[in-house]
Amino acid sequence: MRILATRGNTRIRVLVGCALVGLFCWQLGWDSETDQPNVVRAGGMVQPAIAYTKAPAITTDLTPAELVKSDPMKLLEVALQRYQTSISDYTCTFTKQERIDGKLGDSQQIAVRFCEMPFSVLMEWVKNPGDARRVLYVQGRWQNDDGEDLAKIEPQGAIARLLVKSVTLPINGSMAKSQSRRTIDQFGFGNALKLIIDYARLAIDAGQGSIVYLGEDEHEGRKTWVLQRTLPYTADNCQWPDRVLIVEVDQQWLLPVACQTYADDQKQHMLASYVFSDIHLNNGLTADDFDPKANGF
Repeated sequence: MRILATRGNTRIRVLVGCALVGLFCWQLGWDSETDQPNVVRAGGMVQPAIAYTKAPAITTDLTPAELVKSDPMKLLEVALQRYQTSISDYTCTFTKQERIDGKLGDSQQIAVRFCEMPFSVLMEWVKNPGDARRVLYVQGRWQNDDGEDLAKIEPQGAIARLLVKSVTLPINGSMAKSQSRRTIDQFGFGNALKLIIDYARLAIDAGQGSIVYLGEDEHEGRKTWVLQRTLPYTADNCQWPDRVLIVEVDQQWLLPVACQTYADDQKQHMLASYVFSDIHLNNGLTADDFDPKANGF
């Protein structure tokens, strides 16, 4: 019986490991290898650092409605500062569709529970899951002998769960770097804002990018501002994550609630779509909400 369990566990680790690398990604950025900004990786990818510290204080006499038209970059910086000082946790439905290795995958719908301190994410796939049904990550809670952060993964499928209830796998391993552009520790509104800002700043400073205001729209009945970021992306060298990013910023919350990325100026070749819906902020989530036993892992 022990031999059967061991073989089953190994098989599930392989299956779930393959799934993990592609399930947690936004195409706004890529996995971080360094804490230093403006780094070019060996593969040629421009790599701004992800900052886990507070954003510098932004001072302005303009309202967000004035800033979005006169200085959309500063609006995003104000949005990041507001997020970091006013939002501690949230729940939402996260809908994503990504092009990986040239193929646009199915749209996936994921129920998310998120907390900033400590950085904690619980994801449950409710539409088009891959090999993983649920994933739980708490920064620093599970690590391997090399000090790499691990996540708990519950496999999809009743038969798989009979063999093994859950496994722990590195969130930033070699497979993740080869197949995934962001891992679960880079999920969330704060990280998304930081990457949008950093890539725009790098491109603008190089005289090869822009970020502009396009107008107003609505998302789930809430008013949004629509911004467009352009980067010097080319499909040949992949030094940037996309050519065009369209992001909707909620006018009240100043959060990026919907993003679409494209490989071309005509926005015909979609790279990814990311949409947050049913958002509930500051629910008072605690460590108990991310406890593996309490959540059936």
